[in-house]
Amino acid sequence: MNNVKRRFKTFISNFGWPDLLVFLIVYLMYLVMQQIQKPITGKMLLLNIVATLSTLIPIYFNHLFLVRRYFDKGKFGKYIFIFIILGLGISLFAVLVDPEEKVFGKELDFRQRFILASFGNIMILLVGLTILLAKRSIIQTPKKLKNQLLIQEMEMKLLKAQLNPHFLFNSLNNIYALSLDSLPETSDMILKLSELMRYQLQSSKKEMVPLEDELNFIRNYVDLERIRLTERADVRLRIEGEGFQAKIAPMLLVPFIENSFKHGIDTLEDSFIHIHLTIEDQKLTFIIENSIPSKKGNKISTKTGLDNTRRRLDLLYKKLYDLKIQAENNTFKVRLELNIA
Repeated sequence: MNNVKRRFKTFISNFGWPDLLVFLIVYLMYLVMQQIQKPITGKMLLLNIVATLSTLIPIYFNHLFLVRRYFDKGKFGKYIFIFIILGLGISLFAVLVDPEEKVFGKELDFRQRFILASFGNIMILLVGLTILLAKRSIIQTPKKLKNQLLIQEMEMKLLKAQLNPHFLFNSLNNIYALSLDSLPETSDMILKLSELMRYQLQSSKKEMVPLEDELNFIRNYVDLERIRLTERADVRLRIEGEGFQAKIAPMLLVPFIENSFKHGIDTLEDSFIHIHLTIEDQKLTFIIENSIPSKKGNKISTKTGLDNTRRRLDLLYKKLYDLKIQAENNTFKVRLELNIA
């Protein structure tokens, strides 16, 4: 119902001269067909207005529903079949309502009148469709160009964005400390850091990456962050579900995790970061909660990085996601539901 209301509002706001042109052409086509058969009268002009308005209903039904549901999705066979059925249905109704047996001065039976009406109505539908598709193209072309520019802008920002310099510096320092103690974890941490840097450079050139690669990046990132933390920090990462072969925009979830480690950990008090990610029925649910240090209260800034992430979601996923961010009871929580079909 909400989708129908939204489409209706969009239709009203975009109503313009192409719609008037459709009305005028359909009206003139009816008028010409009537004029050939009999002289034009005032009654005929009024009846043609009614006929035109009734014809506009299937024209806009085709444009607003059938085109979007079938044609735009590449289901051309289904679309053509339903389009023809629609034209034949209108023609059958017209022949039954108007039992006029003479057309162009000749006596025609029901079958002949139905064939003639079908030809005329399908032509009218095609004319209306052509004009409305041209109108849609005129309206959408600037929007598409703008979106393409925005996508390029976001890709450039992503390409230029590097891992937080403090994170890299701290990781290198921690790895150096491990090496001094000749701990076996040293080589593993060096490998994880190199994988992070390589993945970021490679993924920044792509619009979508395998979800499994993104999750590996998150695992490595969390492991490297853990090195610098004390026992007072409770960091948990849980990943569950199926469908890891799906695709996702690169580095989409990382800003939320970066934000939590930046604002949620305090070495002077107990703190936590809990990350839970599930994939079920082609839907990814990402939940991250972190403590809010007492000195910050509930006033953690979520600007910049998280705002950019929301913008990327709007741009790449449009209506296919739901993002909720809240800070209360000394806990900062992000919940993202994302359709990854």
